Amino acid sequence: MPPRTAPNRGAGPPQRGRGGGSSYGGGSSHGSDRGGRGHVRSVIVKRPGYGQAGRALTVNVNAYQINIPEETIRHYDAISPESESVAFNIKVIKHLQTVVDVETFTPLAVYDGRKNMFAARDLPLGPSGSASYSFSLQPPNPNARRPPKVFDVKITKVATLNPQVLHEFLAGRQAADNAILTTIMALNVAIRMDVIFQYPTNSKSFFVPADKRDIGGGVELWRGYFQSVRPAANRMLINVDITTAMMYKSGPLLDVCMSFFELRDPRMLAPRNGFTPKMVRALAGFLQNLSVKAIHNNRNRTIKAVSKAGARDLTFDFDGQQMDVATYYQTQANRVLRWPDAVCVEVETGALIPIELCVVAEGKIMKKELFQDKTREMVDFARMRPADRFRDIRRGLDLLSFDRSPIVQHFGIELVSSDPLAIPARVLPTPPLNYHADSREKTVRPANGSWNMVDKKFYRPATIRKWVVIIYEIQHRFNRAAAERVVNDLRGAARARGMNVMMNQPTIKWCNGQGDIPRQFMEAGQECLAQEPGAGKEGPGLFIVILPNTAGDVYVATKHFGDITKGVPTQCMQATKCLRANDQYWNNILLKINPKLGGINSILDPENRGAAFLQEPTIIFGADVMHPPPHSTGIPSYASVVGSVDSHAVKYVAATRAQEGKKEEILGLREMCEHIFRKYKGYQSTVEKKSPQQASPKRLLFFRDGVSEGEFETVRDNEACRAAKFNPKITLIVVGKRHHYRYNPNDRNQADPKSGNCPAGMVVDQVITHPVDFDYYLLSHGGLIGTSRPAHYSVCLLSADSLQSLSFSLCHIFARATRSVSIPAPVYYAHLVCKRAKNHYDPRMGSDTASSSVGGRGNLQDLSERFRPLHENQAGNMYFMVRSSVDPIILVLKRLVGWAAVKMLSTS
Repeated sequence: MPPRTAPNRGAGPPQRGRGGGSSYGGGSSHGSDRGGRGHVRSVIVKRPGYGQAGRALTVNVNAYQINIPEETIRHYDAISPESESVAFNIKVIKHLQTVVDVETFTPLAVYDGRKNMFAARDLPLGPSGSASYSFSLQPPNPNARRPPKVFDVKITKVATLNPQVLHEFLAGRQAADNAILTTIMALNVAIRMDVIFQYPTNSKSFFVPADKRDIGGGVELWRGYFQSVRPAANRMLINVDITTAMMYKSGPLLDVCMSFFELRDPRMLAPRNGFTPKMVRALAGFLQNLSVKAIHNNRNRTIKAVSKAGARDLTFDFDGQQMDVATYYQTQANRVLRWPDAVCVEVETGALIPIELCVVAEGKIMKKELFQDKTREMVDFARMRPADRFRDIRRGLDLLSFDRSPIVQHFGIELVSSDPLAIPARVLPTPPLNYHADSREKTVRPANGSWNMVDKKFYRPATIRKWVVIIYEIQHRFNRAAAERVVNDLRGAARARGMNVMMNQPTIKWCNGQGDIPRQFMEAGQECLAQEPGAGKEGPGLFIVILPNTAGDVYVATKHFGDITKGVPTQCMQATKCLRANDQYWNNILLKINPKLGGINSILDPENRGAAFLQEPTIIFGADVMHPPPHSTGIPSYASVVGSVDSHAVKYVAATRAQEGKKEEILGLREMCEHIFRKYKGYQSTVEKKSPQQASPKRLLFFRDGVSEGEFETVRDNEACRAAKFNPKITLIVVGKRHHYRYNPNDRNQADPKSGNCPAGMVVDQVITHPVDFDYYLLSHGGLIGTSRPAHYSVCLLSADSLQSLSFSLCHIFARATRSVSIPAPVYYAHLVCKRAKNHYDPRMGSDTASSSVGGRGNLQDLSERFRPLHENQAGNMYFMVRSSVDPIILVLKRLVGWAAVKMLSTS
């Protein structure tokens, strides 16, 4: 037998996939293709009408009309209890249909890889409508030590689906029910069966090797095509789009491993030659769950781990004597290893196989988090101008081969036209923004979602009383003159924006990024306090941190000194950017600093249609949940809610929690909403000087990036509002971006001349929208590169024009930019808070006996103990105005001084 690791070592039992579900839900965030996200019962209201505001135009959309079958579809349960993954399940059912019982399954039925099988005819399964099979995928081998694995499959008829009911739904005469959703799922399964047998697939996408790019690190990028049958008003559509996947580089596993580490000599993969335990762990994480072929016996195996020693140094008991792995393969498999000191891989059976005896087949999808240094290459490969994207989509439509697929023809699905739909759209009027009354240009109307800060002062500028500049770049690269220039330029730009800088000369301190960072901040604050003792005993109100280019870790440490800096905000900048900074750079920095200090950059013009809802006291919420990377364990999800506290809905406070890993519902929603209600009351009474009656909101708008059924009912039932003694009108809006509708201007004169995209403010609420429910697509930002992606809104209340204008207006109040953004600011803010939330979480705090399954329901108290709360001094400010791609400063503490230092800090 092959060499094996110790018993019970390695991964646990494989996870089973969820049972088959509909690809489209009547109460879902229609247009979101996230598995499991956004599916709710239809608390979304019927469409009240179509919008009329704005300039009309026509655009092409990557949707193609199909004729749905007239004949009934038969639905079967396909139960295979021993199956593992979707791909393997499909392989088992394909073998059943094409080898085991060809007569019964000709023409072929289609199968979703989980539990659902569909046929366009009655399968001859006998009077009970059920049949059981036992079979193996390989013929018996008399020389094998063990017989081949036997699979037990049971096929049972469960329903007959009448497409006529689907016609009624498309016409808006019937609400979505389980039969309709299952029929749509059957059509989706039918159109993907042919391509799933020919190409690598991932959910609703398939990928082709014709256009691929090797980006190093053992990874290739492949271009592919997304496909989904989607209902729309009075028609059924197929949505086809371009997508991208990371693939493992094909070829010898030895070459893949060398590419991962960018090595040229296979001997460097040997622990004897410096292949460290850290490198072993990195390689194991990269290869885990990768299916490879073992060339010594031509069998497929799944990698679960990587050995800590080379094949020559790994020994095991073989027939009562110790034998090393290299000798085993030489004597038992007649394979003399060329690199016997290189590590081995441990596969699902526990066997150890030298990496030089494994091969990676083409098209193995890598479902892991993207390497940080490969992000730019991924973006460059994926971006396409609209015209190019639509031209490539046509190639994908040809690969779907509607006119050549026997399965599609058997189900009666026909493509009406291979030309993309031309649909009506409107460009909404751009909302004007107001700045301070002393500005030379008090009101600005953005052009295609963009404007600038020239001749403008912040609507409510903040005051900088005392401040500190801490520099982590070495002094001969960033000397005293450079520091003085930064101070002068930043101070001058702040005053030009209307900010009051009371301390002309801040404390400037050079520090070592490898040193004791908490002590450095404390000492800098004490120097600032001593520098101007007559200005009061309060410490600094702002830390400016200047970092070298490679100081991401230091960047993350400066946001977490609540007990040391008393919640003082920080602003990090790169030294090289400071040295060549211009007015635009300083304006961009101040767009973040001003709201962090409690200021307001700009407001919507109260006379504008999009701000008309603010005539009543209103709170606007944004909520999001961020999950850990796929295949990760012991890591929680983070839920965040932000809410406006001012009358202009531009100043937001946040609440965030750690919760069960990969759970979409916000578990602490009520408590987080109550926290925001208290902040709203306090701001209204203390800052805006309103009476308790005036400070009671009359309307609540809740924007959610993906939503679960439980959340809708929590907010709808008004629990948090009742606890706060509020009784507002509640409007729920689900905002989704993970859909695949894209637009190409029908008339080039209507397109942005630089990017070729549709103009900012374009809204679509006809033809491709839901047959019954109130939804629309809004492209709120001006595209710069690639093809712009609209946001999809599913709504519960309000008229079409007012809500579309409101949504567009809220995309213009994102505080840290002078461009409109792709989703409303409160949703964007909630996403930023989620990004920062992982820096509040200390995995070493809390119960010593906590289960390693951090995300478990039984560990919620432990999660709360591990999660550090926001410092109260920052709870009322927009502390989350940071770059979303990097989160400020705790990584350096993790790396340099460990969590022991972090435990004495709360978050600023």
